[in-house]
Amino acid sequence: MEPQKSGYHDQEFIYPVGFRSSRKYLSVVNPSAKCLYYSEVAEGPDGEPVFRVTCEQDQSEPIEDKSADVCPRPNEPYPLPFSIRGTPISLTGQV
Repeated sequence: MEPQKSGYHDQEFIYPVGFRSSRKYLSVVNPSAKCLYYSEVAEGPDGEPVFRVTCEQDQSEPIEDKSADVCPRPNEPYPLPFSIRGTPISLTGQV
């Protein structure tokens, strides 16, 4: 990690490129089932971090943001807005 690159660290956390973790939550494909969501840190085209969350069951539409807020922190619920067949839903807690 290069300490001079902003966005890859703050006062509490470091965000190394290539870091990947997974957590189980309700599936956006089948809300009555659980599945894995992968959170990862990548380097964007401008050299800034890209935080990506991908559902194991639907890897075609990852959620990406320049902020780490899209990825869950350890021991915190994971609220994500999604829509299934046009109906917005929110995963408001860990399963």
